[in-house]
Amino acid sequence: MSFYQSEQCFRRYESAIASALGNYPNPIRFSSKRRSPSTDAARCKNAMRSYQEKQWATEYAIFTEFKNRPLRVWYDETHTIIGPAISEDIAEVLMDEAKSGHQALLVKDATDEDVANLIDILDRGVLGMPLEFDIKHKDTIDQEITGRFNVVARVETKTIIVF
Repeated sequence: MSFYQSEQCFRRYESAIASALGNYPNPIRFSSKRRSPSTDAARCKNAMRSYQEKQWATEYAIFTEFKNRPLRVWYDETHTIIGPAISEDIAEVLMDEAKSGHQALLVKDATDEDVANLIDILDRGVLGMPLEFDIKHKDTIDQEITGRFNVVARVETKTIIVF
C-alpha cells in the first residue's frame, strides 16, 4: 500500500478533517510550515480517500458524519481549505430542510457544480428527500443522472424534481 493510502497519511490530517466536519458547512483553513498549501491539499484529499476506503478507527466522534457531510479540499496562496462539496449557502439550506420534514427540497440559486454534487449525494442515499431544481439545469441534470440507477428526474412546468 502506498503512503497516500495509509493510516499514517490519514492520521496527519485526521484533526483537520474532524474540524471541517464539526464546522460544516463553514470551511476551515490551515497552513503548514513544512508543506505548501497545494501539497497539503493533495495529501488531505488522499487522507479522506484513505479513510473512506479503510474506515480507520478514530477518537473523533464527528467522523460518523463523514458520509453525510461531503467535503472538498482546495487551497489559496497561504492556506489549505476544507469545506462542503457544495456551496455554503446550499449546504445550510440542505441541513435546515433535512430537519424540516418537507417533501421536496427546492434548491434555488444553485450552480451546475452544486447540482452535480447534490445529485451525487442523492444517488449515494445520503439525502432522503427529492430535490427540486430550476428548469435551467435540465442539461446538467440529464448528464448527471445518465448511468445512475438510484436517481430519476421528472420535468415539471418550471422545475425538475430529482428523486
